[in-house]
Amino acid sequence: MDITQTIVQEIVAQCGRHGFVVSNSLAHFYLMAQLLTEEKDSNMSIELPPDRIEALVDKSVKHLTQSDCPSLETFKLQASVTTMKQDQINKTRTEGVQHQAKSQQLMQEICTKTDAKQVAGDMTMYALHESHLFASTNDLVQKETMTALESVMPKASITPFIAQKFEDKHKQLEELWRIVWGIRLFNKKSQKGGAGIPNLPEDTEQLLQTSLATCRNHLQQAMKTAFHYQVVLSTPSIQLTDARRQLLMDEYINRKQFAVYLGNIQKLLVDRAQKFETLKTTWEELMDQLKSIVSQSVSIPKSAIYPRFIDLSDSWDAFREVWTDASNCKKILDLVVAYQAPYQPTLQQSDVEAALESQAPEPVPNRGNIAQEVANPQVNYLPDMEQSMPLEFNGFCIPSLIDKGLLLDGKKDEKAPGFIHLPVNNTYYAFSSERLLKAFAGDPYKYLSSTLLDTCAAQTELIHLLGMQNELPRDIYLHGTRTATKAKEVITTDQYCQTGHIPSYKDHNYQWNEWELRRLALKVADLRTKRTHHTQTVLSHTRRDNDTQTYLPKTQETQTAQSKATQPSKKVQYIKGLRGQPNQRVQVVKMEFDE
Repeated sequence: MDITQTIVQEIVAQCGRHGFVVSNSLAHFYLMAQLLTEEKDSNMSIELPPDRIEALVDKSVKHLTQSDCPSLETFKLQASVTTMKQDQINKTRTEGVQHQAKSQQLMQEICTKTDAKQVAGDMTMYALHESHLFASTNDLVQKETMTALESVMPKASITPFIAQKFEDKHKQLEELWRIVWGIRLFNKKSQKGGAGIPNLPEDTEQLLQTSLATCRNHLQQAMKTAFHYQVVLSTPSIQLTDARRQLLMDEYINRKQFAVYLGNIQKLLVDRAQKFETLKTTWEELMDQLKSIVSQSVSIPKSAIYPRFIDLSDSWDAFREVWTDASNCKKILDLVVAYQAPYQPTLQQSDVEAALESQAPEPVPNRGNIAQEVANPQVNYLPDMEQSMPLEFNGFCIPSLIDKGLLLDGKKDEKAPGFIHLPVNNTYYAFSSERLLKAFAGDPYKYLSSTLLDTCAAQTELIHLLGMQNELPRDIYLHGTRTATKAKEVITTDQYCQTGHIPSYKDHNYQWNEWELRRLALKVADLRTKRTHHTQTVLSHTRRDNDTQTYLPKTQETQTAQSKATQPSKKVQYIKGLRGQPNQRVQVVKMEFDE
């Protein structure tokens, strides 16, 4: 049995006895981070003895009950962001399932009912539900929807709709609500209606602009602060004790994690902003086309305008998707910004100024010479790389962490020494200097082995910072209590159902005894010598002049099966008018056939 929740509850209870309120998600997050180097099975599960579990609980309680601790604040930030992202995914999935279930229910009611008034009312409810206005309390919303629905499907067309097949109704309803919604959107743009419809394009644009501005300001400040920590920690002339260096390192990792989250949010917001601009252009073009069609003609053919309304509805759905993504990014941004100053920084301004003064300018690397010196066939050297390509370890330079003990950013600008592509796992790596790139290219598995896991296990905040959370276990079992079960073998076969007559293959004359077979063979051979010969015709068969014969032989003319006069007539009734026009009457037709 998985005892993860039991351990988490014990950690939370002990922290509560010390006067600290710790959430289950934070306790679970910190507990799993301590098990990076544990041996895992194929299901990413581990087994721990009781003494190891007690040690983990004590260590977790000791760390989670600290005050003004940069390392703990980093864990809180990571746990909060991870939990919120998962909650957003679960919420989106749940809302989608509920919306789809309600849509199927309404569609089923529409397709099964036969009363025209009830079908028209359910169609209105279906259009409101698909346009996400089902819960609106404004009566004008329902009235405008009914008006748009009647313009597309008049009351006289509902009866033929009821007579259609279920598949045809389903397809027509999908197009119907989109056309109705497109009409309402066009009326809102033309200021002729649109009650209850939000100003989604304008609200989305404002949300993206304000979120991007906030994110950029905080990201710029975070990168500047992290750079100050980096130059102080990497300057040999600044003398630091081990305790002070470790404290500055914890603060530096906290600022790095803060900046990484802001950078990821900024990428998402920029991507959504670009998508919004494309949608906005398409939206305006559709509106202009609809205005041109409506203003030029009095009688507008359906084939010319209905597809435009459907495209307008699809564009609105795309706007809604961008709005949802931007809202989720804004929530995560507000959560991350709340951790802007979670502890009292110990970095001194005098140390920063001294480190900046002693810092030498960085030379621009010669990528042509680097390409010639990198001669390992296991790796590929790339002087440049597209910005959209994902970098392993969130773009950090792993050799700097292993060799120097300080995690540095991999350079991606013109001062970058280049990138390394590892074809084995199709991953790309960035580096902070030419020397570290050459060291990694000479022996990449030196930095990707257990050494990296041990380094991250010693400072567990690096696990999520480097994107290595997939290496953490999922379940914890008490040692010796887990029974291994063999996975069931799955065999795929083809089967079919017999729909016709199944012939019998049983041979009732089959003999397995060899002596019986010999006896039957001799019997058949003996019968061949006792055949009789006679010649008879069909007319002469059983026709003999014999006084002992009681009944006279029958003639062919008296056989009933050959006489047509004795067969009765066949009467059949048919129902006429079941198909065709709706106003056709149902009649019963009687017919008689002579055999």
